[in-house]
This record gives sequence, C-alpha cells and structure tokens, in this order.
Amino acid sequence: MRELGALCSMSKSQVHRILTDLTPRLGALLGSPVVLDRRPTWVLDGTLVPTRDHAAAATSKNYRWSCNAQVLVRASDLTVIAVAAGGPGNRNDTSHYRGSALESMCRSHPRVLADGGYRGIPELITPVFLNHRIVRDRAWRRHRRR
Repeated sequence: MRELGALCSMSKSQVHRILTDLTPRLGALLGSPVVLDRRPTWVLDGTLVPTRDHAAAATSKNYRWSCNAQVLVRASDLTVIAVAAGGPGNRNDTSHYRGSALESMCRSHPRVLADGGYRGIPELITPVFLNHRIVRDRAWRRHRRR
C-alpha cells in the first residue's frame, strides 16, 4: 500500500480504500474461469509473504514480519483455484487451513495433495510419517514428483 501510494501521490489509507472497493467489482466482471472438476489432482501449500504491516503480521522464523497465504493449485496446468490469505506467519499451516474457505473446497474434492505440514488432516493426502519422520518409500517419491 505504501509503494502504490507513493507511486500515485496519495496516502496508503486512500489506496487501501480504492483497492478494497475495486477488487470485488473487477472479480465479478471476470467471472469464474476455474472449472471445479473433481478428476484432476489439486495441490495445497502455504507460503509466507513478507510484510511491514505489524497489525496482521507476526515474527516468524524465515522472515522478520510475515503473513501466511494458502494456495490451492490444479496440478495438471498449474491454474490457481483459490487463495486464502491472512493470519500471522508464526502459525503452522494446519491452523491457517482450518476454518478457511479452502477447507470446504478440499473436503468436496477426492484428490488434494499437501506437504508434511498438513499431517493429521484426513481430507488431504500427505506423506506417511513414522516416528516423527517421513517414510521415504516409492509412494513418497511419487507424491513428491506431483
């Protein structure tokens, strides 16, 4: 917001108000390009986004201040299906996943791959763990390649 405000010679609050107003309108014009077909495999992963906003962010191990964003992608053509953003970066992926809009989408889809950070969630396909370590077998290699 600060960078856009400096670029357009306006305050960051004004930029935030404009983006908050225009984003849903532009999204309604574009429609939904993603077909929610149940056959292809989806991939879910969380990533840390560095930010300077201390109200929504928190200190984490990789970045000083960051927010967590969950991204759901179709594996065949890497089309982004949904993004759930928000939440401090010092929480684990499962706590961001629970209660988000992605949870209901993933429950209705039969094949959603996720990394080891999502273990314990039954609707996601994660690597197998034994004694707090990933079992590196043929299934793990296939999962990793996907």
